[in-house]
Amino acid sequence: MYGLIGSVLQHSYSREIHNAFGIKNYTLFELNEKQFVEKIKNKDFLGLNITVPYKKQVIPLLDHLDSSAEIIGAVNTVINRNGTLIGYNTDYYGLEYLLKKHNVIVSQKKVLVLGNGGVAQTVFHYLHTHNVSNFLIVKQHASVGVISYEEAKKNYYDYEIIINTSPVGMYPNIDKSPMSIEGYNNLSAVIDLIANPQKTQLLMEANERGIVAIGGLEMLVAQAKRAQELFRNTHIPDEKIDEVTRMIGDLMTKHLTVIS
Repeated sequence: MYGLIGSVLQHSYSREIHNAFGIKNYTLFELNEKQFVEKIKNKDFLGLNITVPYKKQVIPLLDHLDSSAEIIGAVNTVINRNGTLIGYNTDYYGLEYLLKKHNVIVSQKKVLVLGNGGVAQTVFHYLHTHNVSNFLIVKQHASVGVISYEEAKKNYYDYEIIINTSPVGMYPNIDKSPMSIEGYNNLSAVIDLIANPQKTQLLMEANERGIVAIGGLEMLVAQAKRAQELFRNTHIPDEKIDEVTRMIGDLMTKHLTVIS
């Protein structure tokens, strides 16, 4: 049995994605924290994907971590190898695929990262490994190592790339945006790692301003492809990512048409 664990999964297309990659017995487990811990400890699965808010919380429950997951400090894929639970981070693969696909070069750029959760840890690691020393974490309220949106607007309007890792704007709250990019005149790209909807309010504003706007669906599909390779110890060609992305995109469009 394979599946996805998270606290809220009404927005998820992970079942359809993994079905398209070849695993048919894929289940969504919408669990509270107690249920989540019990599920991992019971080990009644072959492989799991982990999403918000459990990407960090799962780590103490595992027997081993892949080196990249250990460095990043977040796990989104767990494999049960004869009772031994091994944690991986396939988000890094997905992020790398997404940025390369759209020719986004972050090296030596000034980057604002919105949010500080599990996906953000992957972004931080990617920026560190791609020669980006000038990036800032932005949240609603400032804290140690974090600036507020107000401060970002006031003092860091010259930044060149914005990457949203927060859930603000995710389905069903599609009318929300974590921030306005008005005044950020040096922006070359806005990347919103939300997969559903495909075009968030943040991305639509970037489009209106003629800025490269990239959504998170391809990253979601790419990381799922890598998870499938780990689940089944196989290789899936990258071309399959584009095929599955188009299919899921069509499903999302049809769904929005039905509910609108």
